[in-house]
Amino acid sequence: MNVSRFVVLTVLLSYPANLFAGGAPSYQVQVEKFLQTIVDGQVDKAYDELFKDSPILKLKPQAIDVTKQQTNMLVSLYGKRLGFEFIKKQAYGNSIIRLIYMIKTENIPITFEIYFYKPYSKWLPASVNFEDTFALLTER
Repeated sequence: MNVSRFVVLTVLLSYPANLFAGGAPSYQVQVEKFLQTIVDGQVDKAYDELFKDSPILKLKPQAIDVTKQQTNMLVSLYGKRLGFEFIKKQAYGNSIIRLIYMIKTENIPITFEIYFYKPYSKWLPASVNFEDTFALLTER
């Protein structure tokens, strides 16, 4: 192998794959920031940040407040939060994405189902469901 081909191959291999793919989708970045903020113990901040650009925060403020309270209760119930893990992604047409993640705790995982909707060019969070059973892991 000559030196010039070796240099090109080395340079190409040194770049992360997602650089060529344009990076992680915006919904994935939003969800992972949301979950990390919950793992860090800041549930209210996590929801406020996730829904800051979504009309849901203005249309259903009471529902968001109740969801924050329920999330706080559930994550505090099962002990120390150890991190989160991606489980699955499903697309429904070109405008809806369903993401399944879990927050790992010392005692039991908490599964999160997050839907994003793209009415125009930007993905917006539309719904967050969570539970301490495995029902959200089933096919829909």
